[in-house]
Amino acid sequence: MAPWPACPTPTASGEFRHKRSRLVTAAGPAAHGAADAFAKAGTGADIELVVKLAYGAASKDLEDEDATFYIATHPDCAWQQLGVATSDDDGIAKLTTAAPKSADRYQLAAVVADGSAARFALQVLEPATKTVVFDIDGTLT
Repeated sequence: MAPWPACPTPTASGEFRHKRSRLVTAAGPAAHGAADAFAKAGTGADIELVVKLAYGAASKDLEDEDATFYIATHPDCAWQQLGVATSDDDGIAKLTTAAPKSADRYQLAAVVADGSAARFALQVLEPATKTVVFDIDGTLT
């Protein structure tokens, strides 16, 4: 498959709901993270998308703020909104949504009010696809 294009991040809408969030963003650059996701083609089964919203070297959590989740099909970069989720006390925002039914690679983004985003991927595979799963930090058990 061809490499993914560098799609621009979807535009943020709205404002932070808490004044304290502006102080959190002043802690340093966005240090958001997310786990890539996998789904089986043809089912449209629910998947849970999870992002961690944080700022600065100390990874200060962005609490009780909305993240808007988007999906784009490879390679056209046409973003479509999936929904909005609010971060918890640990800066975690989770969105449950139906996976696309067609096998493909998808780019995902969760964008917060200041325009920063967690970028990650969704791979929808045909049921018979042989797959190897590994991690770098040893957290899979």
